[in-house]
Amino acid sequence: MKKKILAAIMLVFCATLCWAQTEKTHTLMRGETLASVAKKYGITLEELKKANPAAEKVHYVGMSLIIPQRNSADISNLSSPNTEEVEGGVTTTKEPATPIMNKNQAEKIFVGGGQGGMCFDMNLAYILSDYYKKFNMDISAHMGYRYYPYNNLFVEGLLGYRGLLITTPKTSGKKGNALLSTHCVSIPFHVGALIPVTKKFGIVPVFGPQLDISVASKFEEEGKSIDMGAGNLFVTLDFGVGFKFETGELRIKYGLGVGKAKGMDIVGVGYSVGI
Repeated sequence: MKKKILAAIMLVFCATLCWAQTEKTHTLMRGETLASVAKKYGITLEELKKANPAAEKVHYVGMSLIIPQRNSADISNLSSPNTEEVEGGVTTTKEPATPIMNKNQAEKIFVGGGQGGMCFDMNLAYILSDYYKKFNMDISAHMGYRYYPYNNLFVEGLLGYRGLLITTPKTSGKKGNALLSTHCVSIPFHVGALIPVTKKFGIVPVFGPQLDISVASKFEEEGKSIDMGAGNLFVTLDFGVGFKFETGELRIKYGLGVGKAKGMDIVGVGYSVGI
């Protein structure tokens, strides 16, 4: 009988000891808030409110608050609120804003969806299959806007100038020369993706059509001046890859002529600045 009584006393003692280890109280002092008490004991404001439901609506100096205890693993995962405001004795908290990019992404050449900006490029290309048997080179410059609808995928629309450079071979009694001809309003439209490789370098594959509308087109053939007029539409399909740096992008591309520009193969290189 004595052994049973002793066992019961020990059981009650252990239960009391365990309760004492999991809960303790705090008397609210002047100037303290629920948030400051929670921070003092390493618990969240929600945990303190849950242990003291009456204090969530009204709390006062001298009020006894139950402080629930947490083990070390829980405390290590604790995330405290960002800010707090106290008005009329009622404490509210503001949750920290979720960042668009984490630190590792921000350090790389990373562009989040929904962003965009102006861009500018200059290009020099060599015409493999001479259009009109006389065009050898073309030069162009564009300005436009690049937009990222989703993460690093982008679309870009540009507007600028494109001119075809004719070289006349040297013949007996005549020197060879170069004539800038077929001036065009140039409208490239590309889709692509920015693929970060390192913190300061990325690869940019691109694809899309380039429309060129001639404004003036004159050249010489067999000693005769030929005027192709204005308003002609030339279309090339661009396939390219760019190398993105912090200061800009070096792009190499191949243009395949279609329609009136069929048979016009262009290999070029350009440099663009912007996002």
